[in-house]
Amino acid sequence: MNKVELRRLWEDEQHWGHGSLGGYFCKQDPRLFVPKRRLFGGTLNLAHALAIPILTGIIVMLVLLVMLVAFSCPVL
Repeated sequence: MNKVELRRLWEDEQHWGHGSLGGYFCKQDPRLFVPKRRLFGGTLNLAHALAIPILTGIIVMLVLLVMLVAFSCPVL
């Protein structure tokens, strides 16, 4: 897929969610990370096969970090 086709998919409103937390979901786009629509940075292509495992891993790591901090601090 060339850059023109990727740009066309990225610009299509149907592939973007609504609101400020709207995500990108395009099965035809092979990229895992795509540029954000506003400002700078990137966002996950939620249709990519690795997107859900990555999000799940991040959530699990955050929960484990909170549990580690909660159980390692002495009770006052």
